[in-house]
Amino acid sequence: MKLHVIILAAGRASRFGSPKQLASIGNKSLINHCIDAYLAIQPQTLTVVTGCNSDEITHQLPPQARALYCPSWEEGMGTSLSFAINNLPKPPGHVLIGLGDQIAITQDDLSGLINLSMQHPEHIISARYKGTLGVPALFPEKCIEQLSELSGDTGAKHLINSNQYPVIGLSMPNGAFDIDSQDDLANWHRRCTQETTVDD
Repeated sequence: MKLHVIILAAGRASRFGSPKQLASIGNKSLINHCIDAYLAIQPQTLTVVTGCNSDEITHQLPPQARALYCPSWEEGMGTSLSFAINNLPKPPGHVLIGLGDQIAITQDDLSGLINLSMQHPEHIISARYKGTLGVPALFPEKCIEQLSELSGDTGAKHLINSNQYPVIGLSMPNGAFDIDSQDDLANWHRRCTQETTVDD
């Protein structure tokens, strides 16, 4: 499977109070923790879409990740996503879309999406959590044109739920945890501490 990854990390993070993508978790930034799971599935390319605080975030990225600054990032997630789609290699193949704050997503979660996509290559394969479908989600090439036309705050979830394409949802409880606030970050640190204690 020809696979390209797009990770959206362009937002202002106003609820967090500072660039959350750069928040320290252990010895890495939040964005790099998220990137690690996607790099582990060995995509052809991995693009991180930046906007607010672009220079600082770009400086943090590993060499395997390409930073793509979206000049219209303030218009919303849909605009950032379509900008990235329009900057993919041609033909693009399958595209896996994720967020730069879904810290709990693992390589196994993403491999599950890929395995389902290999069995159903014409379907959208979407994470299912909190009773809804969302990202991470894997889109076949036939969806690329519509993804390239998204704008404003209308993101990938709109296409997933539009009934225009067949969709398979994969249960992914980890997708429900993202970091939007300082409280979320504190909860994540507590969760990691509890897991470490159990392992010991």
